[in-house]
Amino acid sequence: MALSAVSTAGAVGFYGNQSDIHWKTAGTDHFQFHYPADYTDHASKASAYAEAVYDSVVSRYQKGVTSRINVTLNNALYSNGAAIPSENALNLWLTNWDFKVRSSHGWLADVVTHEFSHLVSIESGAKVNPHLYGVQIGYTDYYNERTTTNALTLLPFTMQPLWLAEGTAQYESSRMGFDGWDTHRDMLLRVAALNDSLLSLEYMHDFSDNSLFAELGPYTQGFALVRYIDKHYGEDAVPKIWGNLSKFNRITLDGAVKAVLGISEKELYEAWKKEITEDYLKQKESLGELVEGTKVTANSFWNDFPIIVGKTLYGVSNFGGAWFDGGVFKMPLVDTTAVDSSAADTLTAKQDSTTAKVSVDEAEVEIEGADSTIDISEYAKHGFTLKKAWLDKGIDVLEDSTFGPIIAYVSFQNRDKDGHAHFDIAVSDTNKNQLTVTYLQDAVYPAFNPAGDSMIFVRRENASTRFVLSKIPFNKDLKAGQSEEPVDIYVPDEKQKYYNIYSPKFSPDGKRIAFSYFDDVVRGIAVMDADGKNFKTISNPEFDERDVNWLDNQKIVFSSNRNGIFNLIEKNVDTGVEHPLTNVIGGAFTPVLAGDTLYYTNYDKDGFSLYKLAYSIFVPASADTSITVTPRDSTIQLSDTTWTNCVTGTLDTAVTDSAITDSTPTTNCVPQPIVALRDSVIHISDTVRTIVPKEGTKKLS
Repeated sequence: MALSAVSTAGAVGFYGNQSDIHWKTAGTDHFQFHYPADYTDHASKASAYAEAVYDSVVSRYQKGVTSRINVTLNNALYSNGAAIPSENALNLWLTNWDFKVRSSHGWLADVVTHEFSHLVSIESGAKVNPHLYGVQIGYTDYYNERTTTNALTLLPFTMQPLWLAEGTAQYESSRMGFDGWDTHRDMLLRVAALNDSLLSLEYMHDFSDNSLFAELGPYTQGFALVRYIDKHYGEDAVPKIWGNLSKFNRITLDGAVKAVLGISEKELYEAWKKEITEDYLKQKESLGELVEGTKVTANSFWNDFPIIVGKTLYGVSNFGGAWFDGGVFKMPLVDTTAVDSSAADTLTAKQDSTTAKVSVDEAEVEIEGADSTIDISEYAKHGFTLKKAWLDKGIDVLEDSTFGPIIAYVSFQNRDKDGHAHFDIAVSDTNKNQLTVTYLQDAVYPAFNPAGDSMIFVRRENASTRFVLSKIPFNKDLKAGQSEEPVDIYVPDEKQKYYNIYSPKFSPDGKRIAFSYFDDVVRGIAVMDADGKNFKTISNPEFDERDVNWLDNQKIVFSSNRNGIFNLIEKNVDTGVEHPLTNVIGGAFTPVLAGDTLYYTNYDKDGFSLYKLAYSIFVPASADTSITVTPRDSTIQLSDTTWTNCVTGTLDTAVTDSAITDSTPTTNCVPQPIVALRDSVIHISDTVRTIVPKEGTKKLS
């Protein structure tokens, strides 16, 4: 529905309530939108989505909203949404920033429906007007200072059990086709179920102080449990549970579940747990032999953006922390071709008692296949100076013979004249030199070209939710460096208002760029020339394909969910020939090749752990290079057959097979064949197919 009645208004909540923002307000039948003037088009789209889902959600929960809902639209350096029942309000953030444990969905429609479903479902469970959360009763007795008596209790009018609240909001959005049970959610739940590490009901009722558990509990498990209720008890069961919570005598979710489903909340949880565990065990059995390689890290649930620079592996890790933040690790790689007794500069794995070792000249050699992991926190010293780093938006490292290693990362240290923070690309060497090479660009995902004289990155357009791919020159002498004005080398079609670009990578020769994108419908992969020409989508639009990297100048490796689980696939971008590299039970992401070893992150019981996999080149059977055709004549003999035919008065008269006679045959005459041989020449083509392998042979281990 179109917006109307535009006027200037002030509002609270947009990026710190900066006074420079020119606010507007516009109303629809059921909503009042407050938004910056620069985002009028987005406000129009948001209002259309809100009105489109209003009747469906309200009718399911049989709870009409008594007044217009206030919706404030924000745009910041993160994605979020909030429903505030006590204020009959929604806060929505517009930009679709990537989130590690969610697949890509059309953001605006999803966040509008999700938060509105929160508002309606929670209000349907309120015992009185949702402006009143409850009554708090307290008693304090200080009559005798040596003996004090205190009592405090809260009688809630509005209950918000988190797994039910978040599960309901996700389910309602998926029912409308905006959200869905995606591969990431399935990955989190599958790994937890197979490792008997599903969070208990207590954790599902609250947000954990661990960001991975906070996602797994109320969100992933909550969504799955609501889907289970819908499957086994009908589509009206969840709205009935919310409605039962509105009764004055109902003070627990367990009581509402018993009243509607006939079983306790605990019994519901156990039945759901049993069903999904059995289903995931069947899925695991169907996969056959797993191809995962060797686990490198443990006890650190976020490892990301691995980069190979010479004989060093860099990356990002939370080092066992509780959140998706942390620092950079620097890990020297083991030289697998020789044993170095001075192993101070090599990666020494801390192995458990099951690990096999062989002593060679007093140096320990790791036997392939032995179980070994390292403590990633021991590699947290990298030598760079990072300032206000936001590391979940990518890093890159360049090695220079003169200036040493240089890291590019995302920083939020720059603010505009009105106090707004922006993402910019910053660089640092190991000599304490640092600078930001962009200024107020909302720039993320940096990548050096192989020559080290330029850099590409992704940036959000001004007052927009759309991203473009840009390029700047780069001076490796950071003392002489300065911020550069970017040149856009790839800009999506103007019709695509919501377009994301992720983790661009140069080919080894620097001539091509590959990156992942999301066009608000499909998560895919594209390749183009380094100057932005010859753009080509090379992914399968039926699947979620991401995290692309180069194996050589013709082949890429990327992550795809083609069997319902993210696995790594190798592809020749020129011929289109593909080959699977992994077969995991969790999810394989962020691959990078180091000689004959492929490093990647695999989601397992510890989270996104670092793995390594033996790699050698794959040769497809169709590697024909030339066909030679030589024509020649061939002589064969043919036989012409004639038969004798007996006719009255005329014996032994020869006629051909096809001859027809009206003569009456002699009674005692037997026809005899007469065979005459003759030569016949035919033309034959001799085809010689010459196969010249361009690659070696693929071997997985």
